[in-house]
Amino acid sequence: MAVTCRGCIYAGYLGSDICCDYLLIRGKMRPCQGGAECTVKQCQKGKSGAAARVRHTWDTEKAFALYQAGKLDAEIAEAVGAAQSTVSAWRKREKLQSNKSRMAGGRRADNPLLSDGCAFGKR
Repeated sequence: MAVTCRGCIYAGYLGSDICCDYLLIRGKMRPCQGGAECTVKQCQKGKSGAAARVRHTWDTEKAFALYQAGKLDAEIAEAVGAAQSTVSAWRKREKLQSNKSRMAGGRRADNPLLSDGCAFGKR
């Protein structure tokens, strides 16, 4: 991508190179060439870079309901279409503790084979 893409709400980074995320954000191909021939470039006034980017949205209400049901960050992320790190950051912003308390010694407490009555026997 050309330097002309800087500041565009669709500009993203692939390593250190600028790339167009129009397809990921809009769900369809860009109707033009990139760079100087781009006809979809949009900039927000007074904002550039990450602040000007279109943010991907996900259902935080559904995530909260899943959190209350005891789901782990990875399970919540899969259900709402977000990255696990996004869910983790959201949970921390909301001052919610991790549901890893459901884990018993690194094993899921709700798994009958890995709970206290371990199928592997006791030593």
